[in-house]
Amino acid sequence: MKIIVSARRDHYVARASTFLIMVALIAGMVGCVQPVIVEYDLTISSTDGGNVTIPGEGTRTYDEGEVVNLVAEAEEGYGFVEWTGDLGTITDASDATTTITMNGDYSITASFQAEQVVIYDFVAEASDNRTVWQSGTGESYEWTLTFPGATDNSRGFALYRTDVVLEDNRTYDKVLQTHPQWVDNGFINGAYVGLWDMGYKVETGDHFYAKVGFLKNATEGNVKFIVWCVAEGLAISPIVEITDTYDGMLKTIDIDLSPWADDVRVTFALEVRANGPSGQDWATWVEAKIIRE
Repeated sequence: MKIIVSARRDHYVARASTFLIMVALIAGMVGCVQPVIVEYDLTISSTDGGNVTIPGEGTRTYDEGEVVNLVAEAEEGYGFVEWTGDLGTITDASDATTTITMNGDYSITASFQAEQVVIYDFVAEASDNRTVWQSGTGESYEWTLTFPGATDNSRGFALYRTDVVLEDNRTYDKVLQTHPQWVDNGFINGAYVGLWDMGYKVETGDHFYAKVGFLKNATEGNVKFIVWCVAEGLAISPIVEITDTYDGMLKTIDIDLSPWADDVRVTFALEVRANGPSGQDWATWVEAKIIRE
């Protein structure tokens, strides 16, 4: 019986040893398995007027999930505009210094444009004593207004608003509010005599550029923004008429003034006309300027 017991014991010991050896071998094999590294290509380019200094232009390969720094620099006379292309993981497409996370193959471009010279800023010059503000109804001017006006003046008013929230829920440092006369189809008009006194003459390539909209929570947001052109020796004529409603977005006006290029003095008038009731037409000019490239 002892021999049999001893034999069985040796058998179990042998099997246990074999099992431990197999476990050790498997563990060794698992330890030798290398993780799979996924790599993606990032292709970077730029338009005329600048280049990408970090990490540079061309195609580079990065590990999946790697965060890559991006720095775009404009040449003299140009400004950075935005990144375009595969923007899904870019932190801020409007910032020249930003990052992109490599979760795929991406191709991006840094866009630049020639800097623009502001010839005249209508918002800044709205308070100039040579800017004439008037209001009325229909086609007739009925009142001459002071600047800044009082917000309870039923004849209408023009004034600055600072640190104000507009319908797009963004806060703006300074905008020009132009409230029509408080009657159906009332209007307010600002004639910029100061630009006339400057002797401004349109050059080919000049643009009238503006952004317009409403103060947040405007209850009667429905107006027509009009820009009038007054050229020496010619009749006054509108260069743009754009109807705007309170829709949560600002509208952009960009008019090429080249057709008015001539050797005559020119000025402009900004007008807001109510489409119907104007009790709370909180219409604003966020920007309004003549720019020259």
